Amino acid sequence: MLLLAPYATFYNWSMIVVAAALLLRSDLRPRSLIPVLLAIGAIAAAATQKATPYPSPNLLSAGTHGLYWLPLFALATVGVLALAGRRRRPHGEDEPAEAAPPPRATARRERSAGRPGQLIDRLPRFTLWTTVALLALSSGYLVSAFVSQNGPFRAGPFGRQAVLRALPSDFPVPPESTVEDAGRGTLLPYRVEWRTTEPTGEVAGLPRRRLDDGNWEIVLAEGDETQLRLRTIRLGIDGVIELFAEVRVTESADGSALHVEFTPLPTSLVPGFEDWLADKAGNQ
Repeated sequence: MLLLAPYATFYNWSMIVVAAALLLRSDLRPRSLIPVLLAIGAIAAAATQKATPYPSPNLLSAGTHGLYWLPLFALATVGVLALAGRRRRPHGEDEPAEAAPPPRATARRERSAGRPGQLIDRLPRFTLWTTVALLALSSGYLVSAFVSQNGPFRAGPFGRQAVLRALPSDFPVPPESTVEDAGRGTLLPYRVEWRTTEPTGEVAGLPRRRLDDGNWEIVLAEGDETQLRLRTIRLGIDGVIELFAEVRVTESADGSALHVEFTPLPTSLVPGFEDWLADKAGNQ
């Protein structure tokens, strides 16, 4: 569970340790509540990790992607212990006498003690708990990496979400369209492809109008009613070019396809640009 704690929430770590230690050392009844609460804590940790922005754009005032559930879990655990926990008996205090088992049950227990135990019974206690700990650590790492999209699950600089985040919000997207693919481009670093059931002429008219409205400027346009190819630049507030894109609209079997490749300028703003450039040169 600790591996799932967000990277920047030290106090959450402390609360998890206290809550887990109290749970494991408590005399909570029924005892099945303990693993249930620990499982809920792991889910809360995963949800908190997913809500934690990484890397943080501003360590002093970073927003989140959702609610941090870990503090609520820790407080709820303390509440459950206070309401449903049982006080442990002081050392030396007599325990209530247990009822003697029936003679038949005693004989059965004595016979089973002489038989070879199950494999898990023959394992040394240290080996058993070490295995459990290693499995828990491995599972915690994998779940943490998955919910935060890091480690083996990191999509890289040209993953679908990274490319869509790099696309300017005012880029004209065709109505009733869906993103078919997004990733590494062949002409320019970033590539996004849309599919729509709208006619090619209507889809081509949208970028012709919107990509020449002052914020965008078309520098090349060619094609007819069945296809369109244009190149456009996006201007910043001071008139400096901050993005270059090539747009192609073509007919498809069920409507139209819009293919866009683009790059922010300067290209130093593109993570992994040097690797993309080297791959492009190697494929030529």
